[in-house]
Amino acid sequence: MRATQQWKIENFDSLPDRKNRLTLSPKFDLNGRWWRFMLWPGGKTDDHDHHAEEQNPITLEDADDDNEEKHAPTGQISLGFKLCDYTDGVEDDDPEAVIAIKYTLKILNQTGRRPDITVTDSDPHMTAGDEIFFTTFAESARVQDEEKGFSVNSTVMVELDVRTIFEPVHGESSLTTHSCQRVPAPTIISDLTDLLRDERFHDAVITVVSSNGGGSGNQSAASSKRSGSRTRAATAAIKEEEFHVHKAILSARSPYFRAMFNEHSSFQESSTHKVRITDIEPAAFRVLLHFLYTDECTTQNISELGTHLLAASDKYGLDRLHKMCQAHMCKQLTVDSVCNQLLVATQHHAELLKTECLGFIARRADEVMDTEGYKNELRCHPDLVMEIMAYKLGNKKRKRSAGGGSS
Repeated sequence: MRATQQWKIENFDSLPDRKNRLTLSPKFDLNGRWWRFMLWPGGKTDDHDHHAEEQNPITLEDADDDNEEKHAPTGQISLGFKLCDYTDGVEDDDPEAVIAIKYTLKILNQTGRRPDITVTDSDPHMTAGDEIFFTTFAESARVQDEEKGFSVNSTVMVELDVRTIFEPVHGESSLTTHSCQRVPAPTIISDLTDLLRDERFHDAVITVVSSNGGGSGNQSAASSKRSGSRTRAATAAIKEEEFHVHKAILSARSPYFRAMFNEHSSFQESSTHKVRITDIEPAAFRVLLHFLYTDECTTQNISELGTHLLAASDKYGLDRLHKMCQAHMCKQLTVDSVCNQLLVATQHHAELLKTECLGFIARRADEVMDTEGYKNELRCHPDLVMEIMAYKLGNKKRKRSAGGGSS
């Protein structure tokens, strides 16, 4: 079982920075247990006993009222977390029940241009009250320097990802029994997502060139994370963004990349390991990469970038994403948008979407023919106009036949 929690620390630079001064987050629920973040903005010494201080910690609400003198950032920030107890409604006969976890603790880079500050480890023996913290988690100056992206408007984001390897079985105490009865959930999607974000193991670089520095038409920027990417250069008109990728994964998922990276191919990219793409926006390509690594694409991303993703999935031979886009776009057709969508469907071999568009126009021809989309776009494609007429005529014949009429 896996869960993630973020802690948004506003006014970070106003927190007490005296060494060994503890700041606690509110309790939060992960996997049926209460946890807390533990933060020492001024650092914690190894020999300091902080347990008495936990009875009167600083919280974010208290920070503005704290009268301690603030200093320029020096030294280290200490960071950790605590397993408090079980949440309400979870019954457990043994308060000393043991769980084993794998965790990742991060200070997030909010710009996406640099890697997060990350520690990943495991603990095979945690009980309520146990704590895990790192006295030298990050340098204070690095975190508080807003140019580096870890603090934005004096706000710092901390994230804890906990994967429960096994949980206690009531009435039994054998760790061997627990591990035999609890099978971990699949982690391949999260593992491949982490691989995409980690620039250390890539073996190819894809540069995506945007001609307008952002989304196009009515498409807005994607909400997904800037996984595995960083901005290289930008002007008012052109923006380039680099994506560090793994040829084996792209080749396994896409026939286009399989042909490109084949060592016997005529593509120069097979030897240079550098690819330049100019027909897709970086935001859409970021979502496309996430799909290539995980086989997942959110409805929100398809809503915002559907046309771009439909075109890309057609180009790169991603049949599942191609059909996902069509299915969603079919549900979003309107009188004003259907002509444009018909052209998109025709251009990118989207037969499901094209059929739906033809049927929509045939049913509501009078309304559609009065739109700007029909007058300015569709009328320039007489072949499609003929298909619409044929579809409408075919519908009428089918209706007569179903009604028992004769011609």
